[in-house]
Amino acid sequence: MVSFNQATADLKQAQTDLANGGYAKTKDMNVSLATKTDLKVTATKADKSYVDTMISTVSDGSPKGSFDSINALKVAYPSGTNGVFLVNDSSLTDGTHKFMWDSSASVWNDLGVYSTGDYLSSRSETIVGKDLNAVLVSMVSYAANNVNQPNEIGTNETYLFINYANKPQEVGCQVIISDSAVFKRNGGYGSSGNATWEEWKRSTIEMPVPYVSKDLNSLIIPSINFCVNNVNQPESINTGELYTEINYVNGNAIAQTIISQKNVYFRNGTLNGETATFENWSQLIPEVENIKKIVVDKSLSSPNGDTIFNSFVEAMKYAYSLGKKVIIHVKSGTYDIVQEYSDKYGTTYLDSTATEEGCYIGNGMHIIFEPDTQIICHYVGSNAQILSNFSPLTAKNSDFILENVQIDSKNVRYSIHDDTQNFDDGTYYKHCYYSCELSHDNSANSVSTTAPYALGIGLGKNSKIDIKGGIYSSIAKSGFETAPISIHNSPLDDAKSNVQVRDAYLDGTIRLTWWGASTKITKALVSGCSLKSGIITHVEASGAGYDNNNNLEIISWNNDIHS
Repeated sequence: MVSFNQATADLKQAQTDLANGGYAKTKDMNVSLATKTDLKVTATKADKSYVDTMISTVSDGSPKGSFDSINALKVAYPSGTNGVFLVNDSSLTDGTHKFMWDSSASVWNDLGVYSTGDYLSSRSETIVGKDLNAVLVSMVSYAANNVNQPNEIGTNETYLFINYANKPQEVGCQVIISDSAVFKRNGGYGSSGNATWEEWKRSTIEMPVPYVSKDLNSLIIPSINFCVNNVNQPESINTGELYTEINYVNGNAIAQTIISQKNVYFRNGTLNGETATFENWSQLIPEVENIKKIVVDKSLSSPNGDTIFNSFVEAMKYAYSLGKKVIIHVKSGTYDIVQEYSDKYGTTYLDSTATEEGCYIGNGMHIIFEPDTQIICHYVGSNAQILSNFSPLTAKNSDFILENVQIDSKNVRYSIHDDTQNFDDGTYYKHCYYSCELSHDNSANSVSTTAPYALGIGLGKNSKIDIKGGIYSSIAKSGFETAPISIHNSPLDDAKSNVQVRDAYLDGTIRLTWWGASTKITKALVSGCSLKSGIITHVEASGAGYDNNNNLEIISWNNDIHS
């Protein structure tokens, strides 16, 4: 494996080649390991660990790389190269020295002791602008009290902190990479040079290991790169665009991160000798500016049918038809679903339809209700399709977030039907219910098999359910358990999902049941909830034609039973 310093030199030589119209000839991964001790850094002393984690710039005379000895520098560049290099040779007893190639004498000249102030005194702590004119430093840090770090990072947890700045444009950006997620926040500079920061935003809920290894045992110096042909870079990075690349190694596992002007990307891979094999690039931060925003306001008399609606049903039907991420902001008021269906499709529609299941949610939708907003759906007809299969909201096997959604339903299947159990394409999705309030009454539903669940969930083959906060209630029905939330596993082979229910109040309990032939274990985490009775768990369905394994593990803590 090529040394850390040689890898840095190779990357810098590639930059020089590209700048001169040539082609980069670097390997995907030329790295060596560094210990956690080596990675501890300070912002004031130019010790080896600081040098080895510093991001060098390409145009202002700051260091282009670092070496452990003078001989290593000479071996790397026997005929010299442009730029200043840092050397931490044992013979240099007063610290790290700067070296520059003297082309007239064909020797590397010692320019004296290196000081951080030589190149960083005019820079403050932040991010990269379009010209990448000020890349500060990448360092390993330790969360102390979560004041300046994202709250999700535990006290004393180790994480990688990356700081950029574009002071002429008075903007900055910070990126934190922990062992399980990426966080980002933007900021601005005042005339005094002080930075003001926005709130931290989590780019993704979960990351595949080894995105960052838990012990950070192998950190490779970030480098400035030039996109050549999009073969090794994410396709959305334009040819010729500058970006920052960060590489990690943990044994034979590799992770690469790219931070461009607009986004963060990562990919995992494996190392066989010096040859790296990578998965496809994944984008971590969605392009928020491309997300369509829809407002639903029942008080409006002139909706435009594109971004402004006065009917919840019409807004939802249109939003789902777009097939892409949409933010739907529902203004205050009571939206009567039964009445809206009658207004849209005719007064007899719900009494005659054989296919209607309700408003579909998915495709990355984020639905936000104002605090005094509510959906009511009280069906009084006798159509078995509506009584047994219709719900105000019906989920599909793609992502969505429901925030503060309030539904009061009667004589339909559920308030929300989230059943993707038979989708066998293996697509991963995440369904989020945050601070929702669902109330369901099926006590008078004439279809005997219709259960009294406010939120009925059938897990998919590869799904994540996240329920946080909220109030869930349902009216008891003879022959059924009183469980406002019911979740059962998928019957599909190899199904495995993840469920989290936290800080919710239930006028009843949670029903968690196993099902299917899968031998993989679905985990359900239940914490901080207030329940009327203990969690119900058993097999979902049994008998002829069913092959059931106990493939559900329930982990519960800090829950209480209320009267």
